[in-house]
Amino acid sequence: VVCVYFHDGRLQIEAGGPWSRVTFVETPLMQAVYSALLQARLGERVEPRSLWIARALCRCALAVDAVNRSGLRAALFAGRRCAGFDWLLLQNAYCAAHLARPLQLGTSSVSASSWLRARALDALAPAGTHAHELSMVLAALYPQLDELAGGWVATQCLGHALYLALGRPRGDATPPGRHALMPALPDTLTTGAFLASAALVRLPRGADADADAGEGEGEGGGSGRVPASTAYHPAHRGTTVLGACGGARHDSGDPRAFRARVLEAVAADVAADAAEPVAGCARGTAPARPFVTMASEVGSVADLEAVRAAGYDAIGAGGFFGETEIVGVVPEAAVDAAPARQPPATPHAPISLAVKPIAVYVRGVRSRVHPVKLGDGEGKFEVDTTLPAPERAAARERAEWLARCATPERRPSAAAAAELEREFCELLTRILRNAPETVDAAPADK
Repeated sequence: VVCVYFHDGRLQIEAGGPWSRVTFVETPLMQAVYSALLQARLGERVEPRSLWIARALCRCALAVDAVNRSGLRAALFAGRRCAGFDWLLLQNAYCAAHLARPLQLGTSSVSASSWLRARALDALAPAGTHAHELSMVLAALYPQLDELAGGWVATQCLGHALYLALGRPRGDATPPGRHALMPALPDTLTTGAFLASAALVRLPRGADADADAGEGEGEGGGSGRVPASTAYHPAHRGTTVLGACGGARHDSGDPRAFRARVLEAVAADVAADAAEPVAGCARGTAPARPFVTMASEVGSVADLEAVRAAGYDAIGAGGFFGETEIVGVVPEAAVDAAPARQPPATPHAPISLAVKPIAVYVRGVRSRVHPVKLGDGEGKFEVDTTLPAPERAAARERAEWLARCATPERRPSAAAAAELEREFCELLTRILRNAPETVDAAPADK
């Protein structure tokens, strides 16, 4: 159900329904809003849509050329800034034909990719990653997990563990070929809080962990199809959640500081496991793992050059590949001359769109904790804006409390850490045992 209404003078657009369905409404909703905003801008400039697409394709060419020169791998995260399906097809086909093959990571424009491939045309392969929505909803569903051991962001770890088992990695993000399939998105409740929690919380260690979590049927009559430990490659069992990640995606805050902080945490995690091997953990015998850093806040050639200089390995971008009018200067000779009555188009600030979960209901009852995103840096806080001011303040206070508590310097007692790991593994096991039957156990060690 999609509702449109005004609240405190602001237009509110909400989509509600079962999570497995409403999540697929997000992109079409953003596409509709973007299309309307773009048409309004073009009307103000008396600019034909065909001319805008021609200019956008020139900007796409500039962006692709810049990426090829940078040597960074790139994913086309297009779709939500959508000027129409015809533009998505042109954008995808151009990137597939002109972006160097070794640099192509894929695209989130699944429909455009499928349409082109069905006609034997060049297309970027469909690819994706998890978004903030997963961590935000899990934090609202299982707030008690975050409140154990004095406060951690264990639900963020739960989201990453589920993505490892059920997402593109299918339980296997081992090097050298599959580690990039498991990127961390750590800034939901600040990157620092995630890194500290992910270095504390461990994946199930094997058969013993499954027995502790309880054999037999899962919640709601689950069949026990996917025991938690066998959902993962043997090399992942017993590792920290951070140790199972093969990369990290920057989405807010200073990109250089983000990369340095993440790599420092990964190095400390590897050193800690080497110094104190953990029973049931295969990490100590695993080969050294490469770690990929991706920047997804790239909107111009200057941004691209900055993240390359900072040492990033890849970018994920959408508007950069054409829609954003500040990518670079489009040569006037690159497009047909506009009608004499039309003034030269001046670059507009990019139309930035995002949809976030604002409320979670379980069997018709709203969760006691609201979905929240803090992000890194100022101005990133997100919560349901229709909540009364005291509730918004309380939601922010709780999220910031968790972010303050989850630090490497504050280690819980052995008993508290064991309780957190036990509750984490039991919850992960229950969820995986009720996962769709299409989920397969991870492949055996090669």
